[in-house]
Amino acid sequence: MNIKEYLKYLFKEIIYSVVAIYYLVRLDILNKQLEQEDFLSPFELLRYENYKPIFYFFIAGALFLLDMLMIGHRIHKIRESYMGFEEIILNIVAILILANFLILILAFIDNPILRAIILASGIGLLEVASKN
Repeated sequence: MNIKEYLKYLFKEIIYSVVAIYYLVRLDILNKQLEQEDFLSPFELLRYENYKPIFYFFIAGALFLLDMLMIGHRIHKIRESYMGFEEIILNIVAILILANFLILILAFIDNPILRAIILASGIGLLEVASKN
């Protein structure tokens, strides 16, 4: 395989990587903005700039799901297809890159957005439970 064939073979992962990197940079900027604010409640954090943290949370979920599907597809290809050594190595590299993006997305969305969503959900559940 030459470089052009490698790029063609990994095209989906390359596109995903560009999108994920752009998203992670934007999410990091948002996280820094959120950390500079003094929010009185998790609900206030989630309402920041017209619910921007919630929008980023759903994008994280979509990217996470897409990433998992792409990893599953690569694992399936390794298990079910006869491949040459180069293709196996390319699949393993693709899986490792995608796994790194999974970890990065979880780490970046965890603080402070995911924590606020968990707290808001917990408060909401307690509110509903107390009314019953």
